[in-house]
Amino acid sequence: MLRAAVLFALLALLAIPAGAGEVRARLRPAISLAATSATLADVAELSGDPGLIAILAPLSVQALSGMAPVTLEAAMVRMAVGAAAGKGQLLVTGTCTITRRPRLISVDALGAAAMARAAADLPGATGEISVLRTSGALVVPDEGVAPTLVADALDNSKGGDVPFRVRVLHGDLELARALVTLRLARTRVQIVAARTIKRGEVIGAGDLRDEAIPITRATGNLVFGAADLIGKAAHGEIQAGAPVNPALVGEVPEVRSGSAVTLRFVRDGFALSAAGEALSDGQHGEVIRIRRADGVVVKAQVSAPGEALVNF
Repeated sequence: MLRAAVLFALLALLAIPAGAGEVRARLRPAISLAATSATLADVAELSGDPGLIAILAPLSVQALSGMAPVTLEAAMVRMAVGAAAGKGQLLVTGTCTITRRPRLISVDALGAAAMARAAADLPGATGEISVLRTSGALVVPDEGVAPTLVADALDNSKGGDVPFRVRVLHGDLELARALVTLRLARTRVQIVAARTIKRGEVIGAGDLRDEAIPITRATGNLVFGAADLIGKAAHGEIQAGAPVNPALVGEVPEVRSGSAVTLRFVRDGFALSAAGEALSDGQHGEVIRIRRADGVVVKAQVSAPGEALVNF
């Protein structure tokens, strides 16, 4: 009985595979990766204890950045794995040179990103958007997934030749950037003067019309409608057919230059009034110069249409 037990124990020992609790890692001479880090399985051929291999194989042994090759030594691998091997042994031999797999970002892809941004910046415009020139294709490290291209205009103009910066992003990390200049030959329906509008005239609905005109630096980039213009007064003369935008108009002044003004003095229920002539336009609350009937020029604060307070 004892002899049988001993024999069984010997057979059990013989059944244990060689290298149990041990992993042998033979570093590959050279590899190329599309990743931000290299695992033990990437850099080495592994043999030995399957259970321990399953633990060690996915461990990162080298972070990767940029395109420069990285040389990985056996000691560096053992240090990177550290205590993960537990009571097992990791035997590492050889040296591995790791390079990042390149990804080409073509000029077509860069131009498409800039054109998409230009179209989104001014919806409703018609015409052509074309690539005038680019700074060239880009080569970036392959991260294993397609990068994101983000374009931003470097000029506020929506027409003419406009430069765009195109950034190549992996998450929040910028890998590279390029310069793309677009030619924006587009038109947009804009509001123009239906007649010549004199300075100070109040704009009515019949004074405006829609017209498709080329978008240039001179036409401006404001998005507005006729409601933003009707009932406003022209700051200066606007020629028939010229684009009209909110910068050219303002609120109708309560007092007009050259108009008759009633000057009022009010204090403690006591009030006096006198006639005068406004020497400039004035909105409510503005202080303007007014010439009294006796020729004396005084300053008064506009308080209502055609009225101004002397004691403001």
